[in-house]
Amino acid sequence: MLFTATKRWTAAVALINAAEPAPLSKVLARLLKALPEKKEAFSNAETEQLREAFGLGESDLELLLGVGAFIFEQAAYSITPPETLRTELLDAGLAEEAALACSTVWLGGAAECVQALKERSVLAPASLAGLDWQLRLGTAHSNGGRTPAGHAVLQLELENQVPASSASATGGVQATRTPVQVQLDAEAMAGLLRKLDVIQGQMDRLS
Repeated sequence: MLFTATKRWTAAVALINAAEPAPLSKVLARLLKALPEKKEAFSNAETEQLREAFGLGESDLELLLGVGAFIFEQAAYSITPPETLRTELLDAGLAEEAALACSTVWLGGAAECVQALKERSVLAPASLAGLDWQLRLGTAHSNGGRTPAGHAVLQLELENQVPASSASATGGVQATRTPVQVQLDAEAMAGLLRKLDVIQGQMDRLS
C-alpha cells in the first residue's frame, strides 16, 4: 500500500476529488516535472492564480499541491506502473476521475522523471565500488554457557564523488574510496537478504 489514510491525506483527497479534471491534470503535470529538480512547481504569481481558479484558500491549495507531489514521489521511488497507481489511489479514496488524472499524467511523464532521478543518484555521495566477505566463528553466552555463534563480516569499499581540485588538469569530479566493515549475525543477514530481494524486484521493474 502506497498511501495511508491519515487526517492530512483524507483532507487532501477531498480537495483533489472536488477539482475539475482538466485543470487538475495541468497542475499534476507541473508537479511531476518539478519533482526531480526539487524545486517549487509554481511561482508566487501562479500560486495566486491557482487559488482563484480552484477557489481555495492558501492552506488548502498548499495541501493539494503537497499531496499531489507526494503521490508522484511515492510512484517514482517505488517504480509503480500507471495502472497500479490508479488502483492504489482508488483504494485510498480518490474518485475515479481524479485517480485517472493522476495515472494518466504519470503514464506520460514517468519515464522522464525516473530517468532524471536515476541520473541524480549517479552523483550520490557514495556508491559501492567493491565487496568482499569473511565468515567467522565465535561464541555466545546462553543460559550460563557458551555456544558456537557464527557471523559474517562484509568488507565494503565505498566510492565518493567529490569536485576535483581547481589545480587538476581534468577538472570535473574525482573519486575517493573508503573501506567499511559491517558485522552481521544470521538474523541480521537474513533481514538484509529480504530487503535486497525487494530492491532487486523494483529494479527489475525499472529495466
